[in-house]
This record gives sequence, structure tokens and C-alpha cells, in this order.
Amino acid sequence: LMEPCTARSALGADALHAAHEGTQDLGDDDGAVALLILLDDGGNQAGGGKTGAVPKMFGVEDYVPDAERDEEGHDFIIPSQSLGIKIMSIGFFIRPTDALMWRGGMAVNALHQLIHQTRWGKLDYLLVDLPPGTGDIHLSIINELKISGAVIVSTPQQVAVADVVRGVEMFRHP
Repeated sequence: LMEPCTARSALGADALHAAHEGTQDLGDDDGAVALLILLDDGGNQAGGGKTGAVPKMFGVEDYVPDAERDEEGHDFIIPSQSLGIKIMSIGFFIRPTDALMWRGGMAVNALHQLIHQTRWGKLDYLLVDLPPGTGDIHLSIINELKISGAVIVSTPQQVAVADVVRGVEMFRHP
């Protein structure tokens, strides 16, 4: 279903995919984890960036990211690793009880840092798990990065499907 791209992105990934859910609490964390494990089990180098509960699902919720500086003086965050998969999450930088009440710009900047300032190394796939909706975060990421595919998670209810249709259109026509 998802093939790596032949041209490598600046992030070091052959393919950059977005996981998106139409509405809240639809199991996108489960889907993202399952997809990362399947990609890795298929012999691919996979990495995942996430704003939610993925660290707990991989058993690395106590990971405290470190940073390293490259030859040009740029700082990069070292991702956690579990089951051979590189993982970076906003969850590594906040307490589990903290609510993230960020407006669009703050969230966009945080996700931008999570994607661009993580030392991913060589990856065949980088899966960026986006929050629900079709707002600032999504538009910024879609317009900035060459996304080679999207996985949309939904439930069969009419309201959820209507949200998913909008999400699909967002990826088709950025």
C-alpha cells in the first residue's frame, strides 16, 4: 500500500506519511503504533512523530530527550527507540497531567521542531501522527513538507465519516 519514495527528503526519510483522524479518540495512536511496527517488521527503518500517547504505548514514557550539536552548530533532539523504531513525541517534554492548550502558532512551531530538529538518521518511512481536524497545524505541515501518503482513521458514524471526507480532501488538495 505505501511504497518508499525514491527521492530522499531533507529529513532523511524516503517517504513521509501523515496519519490523521477525523475526530478525537478514534484510535489513531493504536493505528500509528501498529503501522510503525508493521513497517519495521517488513525490514524498513521507521520513525514516528506524535503529539499524543505513543510513548506510553511503546513503553518509553519516561524517556528524557537529550540533544546534540552538529558540525554547523545546529542542535538536534535524540529520539527514543523501541522495537527498532525511532520515536519523538511532545509527550516527552510535558508531565502526563499537563493539558496542552496551545493556539495554532504554538502547536505548529512545536510540531515543526518535532519533525525538523529530531536526529532521525536514515529512515525509509517517517510517520507524523497529526491531531484531529483540518486547521493550522495540518495546513502548515502539508504546505511545508512533501507528504507522500496519508492514513485516515475513522469510525463508521455519519458525523465521523463527514469529518474524514474533509480530511481526505485536505490531503488531496492542499
